[in-house]
Amino acid sequence: WQRAMGYLHLKQTYNKNVKPSKMVGRPSLYRRDKLLKCGFDIYFNGVGGEDTDLAIRMEQNGNLQGLGTAISYRKQSKSFVEIYKKIIKYGKGDAHIIVKHPHKIKSIVFHQLIRYPFIYSLKALNKKGFIFIPFYMVFGFMRFINMCFYYREARNKGIRFGY
Repeated sequence: WQRAMGYLHLKQTYNKNVKPSKMVGRPSLYRRDKLLKCGFDIYFNGVGGEDTDLAIRMEQNGNLQGLGTAISYRKQSKSFVEIYKKIIKYGKGDAHIIVKHPHKIKSIVFHQLIRYPFIYSLKALNKKGFIFIPFYMVFGFMRFINMCFYYREARNKGIRFGY
C-alpha cells in the first residue's frame, strides 16, 4: 500500500510541460496577497478537501493556477489502516466540497470512479506498475463510498460553510 501510494504521487502526477490547470492537491506556492484574499475555510480543518476548496475559490477570484515540472517526494503511510484513514478523509472532504460547491460533483465523481480505477490503472500498465492496479480500484471506489456516506450526513445536519 505504501509503495502504491508513493507510485501514484511520483509516477502519475509528473508533468513534462508547464501548463495552466484547475488541478489541486499538490504542493503549491501561492502569492501571499491572493491567498489572504481567498482565505481559509475553517470547516475543512481536519476534514480534507481544503486544497480543492482553495483552488475553486482562487479560480472564482480570477487567479491563474498552473502545473510545473517539479516532483515532490512524500513520506507515505506504511499500513493499510493508515491509508484507509486517508481514503476516509478524502471522501469526507469530497462530500464537503459538493455540499459547498455542487457544480463540482461531476468532476469529483469522475475523479473517484474513472480516473483512479481506470485511467491510473492504464497508466500503471504502461509503466509496468500493474501490481498497483488493485490499490487504484480500492482507492477510487472506497473514496466514492465514503463521500456518499458523509455527503448524506452533511446534508442531514445542514452543515453550512463560510470563509
